[in-house]
Amino acid sequence: HALRSVKPIDPNWIIMWFLHAIPCCSYIVWMAVKQRLNTQDKLLRYGVIQSISCAFCNLPTETHDHIFFSCSYTLNVWLVIVGKLNLQWTPGPWAETITWATQNMKKKRLFPV
Repeated sequence: HALRSVKPIDPNWIIMWFLHAIPCCSYIVWMAVKQRLNTQDKLLRYGVIQSISCAFCNLPTETHDHIFFSCSYTLNVWLVIVGKLNLQWTPGPWAETITWATQNMKKKRLFPV
């Protein structure tokens, strides 16, 4: 520990890194949890694109919150996934959803060994 600093473990690790997790999927989830994905609103700010619209619903906004939970298409995808896992979930802001997922993933195994 003398060569590197020890940081506290991210409490959300359980939704990103778990047994049988596919590394590239875990990486994308990690980027999403940290809100580091290059959504169109960020690309617009960087000057990479000139306008934004959601690829799923064509609304003129593609932010992190929209692409994952506000978009009617992706919201329905999440509702199907949550239903298949027999979980109770009320869609809400990103931070609340991550907290909910972290708490529920501790209780439920997606891939029983």
